[in-house]
Amino acid sequence: MEETPYFTLYLLYLSAFLLAYIVLDVYLKAEIYTFAKKVHGPKAYPIIGSNYIFHTKERNYLRTLFNTFDQYKLPVSLWNGNQYEYWTSNVEEIEDILNSNKTLDKGNGYSKLALYLGDSLLVVSDKSWESHRKLLSKCFEPDVLEKFISVFYDRSSDLADSIAHVDQNPTQLILRCTANMFFGTAGLGNIIDLLFIQKVLKASQHSTEKMHNPFSANFYYYHFNPEGRIVKHNLTFLKDYANRIVAERKSKLIKLKKLSNANETDYKPQALLDIIIDTGLTIEASTNEMILFAGETSCKSAPAFLSSCVLLSIHKDIQVGYTHNTS
Repeated sequence: MEETPYFTLYLLYLSAFLLAYIVLDVYLKAEIYTFAKKVHGPKAYPIIGSNYIFHTKERNYLRTLFNTFDQYKLPVSLWNGNQYEYWTSNVEEIEDILNSNKTLDKGNGYSKLALYLGDSLLVVSDKSWESHRKLLSKCFEPDVLEKFISVFYDRSSDLADSIAHVDQNPTQLILRCTANMFFGTAGLGNIIDLLFIQKVLKASQHSTEKMHNPFSANFYYYHFNPEGRIVKHNLTFLKDYANRIVAERKSKLIKLKKLSNANETDYKPQALLDIIIDTGLTIEASTNEMILFAGETSCKSAPAFLSSCVLLSIHKDIQVGYTHNTS
């Protein structure tokens, strides 16, 4: 009797293992699969899930994701490998999630940023989210939002009118102005550092793409892949730069509080960074919290965060309302 080649045995064992894995996965996630079938979304396949939709010519994760939302309309079901994701814009559902202690755990993909972002809210467990909720929720108080939105609308309209006839790229102009005002608020003077903004955007975009690649290995990607080394450099640059911002701003606030003739408003929180520093966190911890807002997974969050800091620092009506609601 002819012996079965080792390669054939290997294929048989591998096939049996994959089949057992799929059957076990379906059994353990029966309730999730039942729910997922009720929500429309791109077709999912074993092991890879629906991640194939992101492998397009443009290789732009965020654009592909938004196109998917437009195509299927929220809520949408997505499978990140064998990890189920439910995307929704329903306010009541989001409120239920934020008010629940059982649904605040971060996804496994966030752990890939832990090396660069430290123990920030981006990577910690639900308990840490709960402890920070008191600070974060104040940003969304009705009184604060009402004043913020009205002033933001007026200033945005003025800005749009002012740059309507500008020849250069308006996005670059806005980023430069935002960076200039933010770094002034942070105690660095009138520094225009577009490089910082660009690196935040690039690092956050690449990080998001890597989170949704089921075949990415953290060590190999960041050490042997040229693109991975760029991401690592950008994330490291982001944290180092943020450390300097926090340290200088913290030093300035301490000096202001020590001055006997200093006006009380000089050292009241003027931006979200000041609020974070006033909680008594260390420079490292404050940096992690700032990165949470400045370099989160969406590349759109960085300009939004910087703009918020700018508005809080230069408009007294928002400042007063914000300080009142957070004190």
